[in-house]
Amino acid sequence: MEHSEGFYLAEQLPEHTLRDVNGKEIGLIMGVGPGYADVATGPLHLTGNLYVPFEAISYCTETHCYLNLTLDQVKQQGWNILPQERPTASPGLQNEMRIPFRPEERKQHHA
Repeated sequence: MEHSEGFYLAEQLPEHTLRDVNGKEIGLIMGVGPGYADVATGPLHLTGNLYVPFEAISYCTETHCYLNLTLDQVKQQGWNILPQERPTASPGLQNEMRIPFRPEERKQHHA
């Protein structure tokens, strides 16, 4: 996926796997709403959805996004409830939210 100047735009997040700060898989980002990523959770991503605020996403690689919280902390956030529509000063800017990009770290194999 194309990223711009070291950032992903929010609209580019779908199809990224969402992980907690320790790398545990939380789910798959299916879409974005005003200020949040819509994340399908559970086996086959059919258990339920979380509505994760963009501010909770620390950074993304080409295939994953990482939160700034642990899985236990995520469970306590109440993100399973669809947020109320919030008016914003600039409604068109919701998908212009920029998430830092970091290249994937490749593990080197030593013979």
